Amino acid sequence: ITLTRHQPNPGRAGRSASAGFGRARGRLAAEQVGPDGTARRDSFSYERGRISFGSTLVIDRVVPRVSADVAADYMSDPLRVLGTVWDEDKINVVDAARGDFELTLKRLNFVMLKFQPRVAVKIKWDEAERCILMDSDTFHLDGLERLDVSKTISVDVEGRMAVVPEGKGGMRLKGSVAFVTSGQIPRVLRLTPGRALKVAGTAINAQILEYVKLKFLGPLIGALRGWEAKSKASLLDDAPSKTSSS
Repeated sequence: ITLTRHQPNPGRAGRSASAGFGRARGRLAAEQVGPDGTARRDSFSYERGRISFGSTLVIDRVVPRVSADVAADYMSDPLRVLGTVWDEDKINVVDAARGDFELTLKRLNFVMLKFQPRVAVKIKWDEAERCILMDSDTFHLDGLERLDVSKTISVDVEGRMAVVPEGKGGMRLKGSVAFVTSGQIPRVLRLTPGRALKVAGTAINAQILEYVKLKFLGPLIGALRGWEAKSKASLLDDAPSKTSSS
């Protein structure tokens, strides 16, 4: 896959409230997941002009016939994983060696506002814990430049996905991806009832996480199975034949 490599799009950028991998490290959500191996939890608060809404997608999915070693080998390259789970035209590779990327999300509607978030993230592989970690840094809200919301609103993205051995020759993907928007609500929305804001926030949460689930789980599991098949084929090619060994 060929990905664009350039500096982030210039313009006013907001800084995410979270920094580093502290909150994601070592935290595997212990929630009951559905038949598809996922669960979702939402949060919302609105008081005195300050709003916070977000969602966490919890993932605990068994992947049979893929060994943990093979899965860890595949996921140890953040650029390879990102190229699998995200649309190519929505990835800006800032510095692959340092794990710096900019991801464009789908266009969103919030009450009367229409915008498209771009989030600068750092992604790295933790070999000791066999997990891939993602945390946000700065963000842009394309379409809301005239409101200058980057000074008062924060968009945070955080994720952790671990490779866990499961049974004989299998593994599971276990972790979570969270999106949280918080800060002072724009003046243009100050008179909007709290109930309407909650409905709009919940709708955005659902849109984002459904997009993530669609892009993430299916393509990643398919890629892991392909990597397993490639690994087995390589072992067969390297094995001495009966003719040559006799």
